[in-house]
This record gives sequence, structure tokens and C-alpha cells, in this order.
Amino acid sequence: MGYKPNEAGGESSARESRCCRKRKRTSETCEQAASAAILPSSASEKVTCNGLDSIWDDDGDADVPCDTLAAILLLKSQFPKFASAHVHPVVLKSQLYSIVTDRTIVDRELDSLRHSHKIRWLRLPFGTDEYAVVVMEDYHEEINDAKRRHCSTAENEHAGRVFDCFKEQILSSVVDVKVSHADLLNLLQCWSDSTPDQPVEEEQISALLGAGLLTRMTTARLQGYHFAVPSAGHVVASITKGRRELIGLFKKRRNSEIAEKELFSGKYKLKQSKLGVRFHTRDLVGKGILHQIRSTVGTVYRLAKGGE
Repeated sequence: MGYKPNEAGGESSARESRCCRKRKRTSETCEQAASAAILPSSASEKVTCNGLDSIWDDDGDADVPCDTLAAILLLKSQFPKFASAHVHPVVLKSQLYSIVTDRTIVDRELDSLRHSHKIRWLRLPFGTDEYAVVVMEDYHEEINDAKRRHCSTAENEHAGRVFDCFKEQILSSVVDVKVSHADLLNLLQCWSDSTPDQPVEEEQISALLGAGLLTRMTTARLQGYHFAVPSAGHVVASITKGRRELIGLFKKRRNSEIAEKELFSGKYKLKQSKLGVRFHTRDLVGKGILHQIRSTVGTVYRLAKGGE
């Protein structure tokens, strides 16, 4: 970013130096995010930037904002494992607010990341301002899995091409959380022009809907679709239930507060969510429903007045 190579280094050395400096800054930001994130004081886990290389551009010169990228990687690395299903990590926008406290920075950097196709921004089905973030590499794996499932039962040997179109044409053309029916048909038609043996039909859209990559929009003003993650159903079902259960736990406590050490000690097991106490605590802090209060005797989490 503004780095000028010296005469001896040349363009190649400049690029390598610039790449190393960016990686170093992002690694440092990961460590800073770890200390700012909701972690027990006694936590021994080491936060690393695993996955950074796969997100970075080939030349290492991606204009990727460090703070938000580091927060995404941190949350992705700590996403809970699902024993009964293969679920790719999903990061809530509210969780990013709990780590990078300047929301304007988060919003601006998320916008940069999605326009550079490093992440996919998805709207969740239970609120007007509820969004999730999925790393694009994981989303591509979801599409490939959906293609394999669809082709295993389809009679048409070309049935899987709509998934190739979705990954290579539609995602690269539409960075919004939604796409209109007309725009979707146009994008499918452009793909069909290069594959004339695969005409555009409503069945192709039905295949994407059936695979869980699209969901129909409920608004009457616009006929269209929201982008979705097939495996996220397990996560979505747990988010709202886990929120309610954790809020109920705080309401039962004196002054509606719990010490950090106690909260993350493993004492509390949520019965209605597989996502865990820490996942939901980050979510509620980012939404302003829980306040994180630091003091000389330790950190305490307190339910905000009117917190629901």
C-alpha cells in the first residue's frame, strides 16, 4: 500500500516484501483480536491465522482490511463442531462487532471483502438486520457438495451445469444478499449461450432452490431470491433458541450478571443450542443485549436493561 521498491529489489522483491508486511500485520491483528475477543482469562488456546493463505490473492497483494479479516478467521477457527452433520463455519455480523468495536470499520471492510469475493454475505431469515458471513472457499465447497448430491439422482447428464453457472457466473456478478428473478434468468441465459445444449428452464432455478443455495424472497414488491448456505439450517435453528436460553440464564441471576470466569467454565450447557455459550455471548455482546464490563477483579457480563 504505497510501498515503492528500491533499485536493488525490483518489482518482484517489492511484491514479496509487501506481501510479508501484510501477513505480519494480519497475524498481529489476530493476536490483538484474541485479547479483545470474548475469551476466558485463563484460556490457553492460541489464535492463529489458519486459512489466510487461501483467502489471500495469488500475489499476496489483496486490499483486505486486517481487523475484520482477522476477526472472521478467529471466529471461524473457533466455530463449534457438529457431530451429526457437516457444517461449514458461519460467522454472525453481530459477533464481528463484539471484536472490532468500531461498527463503521466493520461495515466498510465487510463491503470491501465481499466485493473482492473473499466472503459471501448472507441474510438470516429471522430479522431485518441479521446477517452472516461465510468465507468464499467454504461456500464453494457447499456448492460442490450440492452439485454431487443433485447429480447422483438426476437423469440428465448435464444437470450439474447449473451449479457451475451458479459458482462461476452468478456469484461473481452479484455481490448482494439477493438477486431478482429477471437478473437470475439473464445470468443463466448468458451461461446457456456458451453451452447451447443446456437451455435455460425454470427447472434450473428449482434445482438451486432444492439444493438450498437459494431461498424465495417473501416480499411482494420484488420477485427474487436470497442466497443461502445449505448446511446452515442446523446453525439457524440454534441461533434464536440459544439467544433466548442464554438471556433467560442471565435474568435468573442477581443483577442479571455473570462473571466471565464462571460463564466460560463449562458449568453452563445450553440445552436448545449446539453452538455453545461463547458463540451466543459474542452474538449478544455485538447486538448490545449483553454488556462486557472489565474491572480489576475480572470481567463481568451484564444483561442490558430491557434486553430480550
